[in-house]
Amino acid sequence: MSPATLDDTARVPAFLLAALLPAYPDPRFVLRVGELLEGDASAHGLGAITAGSWPALRTELEILARDPARQEELRSDHLALFDCGAAAHPLYETEYGRARALAKGNELADIAGFYRAFGLELGAGGTDPEMPDHAAVELEFYAVLLMKSAKLASLADGAGQEIVLAARKKFLAHHLGRFLPALAARPAVANHPFYGLALGFCRDLVAEECARIGVTPETVAWVEGESEPAAVVCGEAQKGLR
Repeated sequence: MSPATLDDTARVPAFLLAALLPAYPDPRFVLRVGELLEGDASAHGLGAITAGSWPALRTELEILARDPARQEELRSDHLALFDCGAAAHPLYETEYGRARALAKGNELADIAGFYRAFGLELGAGGTDPEMPDHAAVELEFYAVLLMKSAKLASLADGAGQEIVLAARKKFLAHHLGRFLPALAARPAVANHPFYGLALGFCRDLVAEECARIGVTPETVAWVEGESEPAAVVCGEAQKGLR
């Protein structure tokens, strides 16, 4: 498939939304979700790309955007699901796979190399840096690659498009397309009323993108029993231990 035939611009809003969904749902999250939901054009574009996952997720996001109590509940759920206990539902790619303890450094270096190659730096502009293998960071990076592809297409820069398309294929095959299905498949994630929809949307979006540009990702899974035991207690329960 020639990169000139790919309609990358239409997919940017979906990947920008996907990049928000795994993030902690602070007030900035709620504001940005509201902005992305505004306008029929954006909604139509998202529905056309991920028709199977989008309608139910949109309903949940609309409720979330106007309900402060639901926002607070989701913040607690995010901490409990992704940040506490033995971290059996990690949002970080390098926590998946049988050899993750040995391969972690190499994988992080490879991911960071993608970002540097396209002039991106985590924590730039005074923002708090996140690890490069966080699901939200990887999804946002892919949105940037789509924007670069679209810009190069507008300039009729075929050679540049080929370079970016090659990077997109490698990033999907070895990182984003490899890890998101494993994250979305974790039982507690899949069964959560919001994150089951949200991570399912991300998984479906990435799967559609892989199919669109001819990528077959590597497979990876969360392997039980390989994480170090954690004695982390969250929330109010910590007070009883003091």
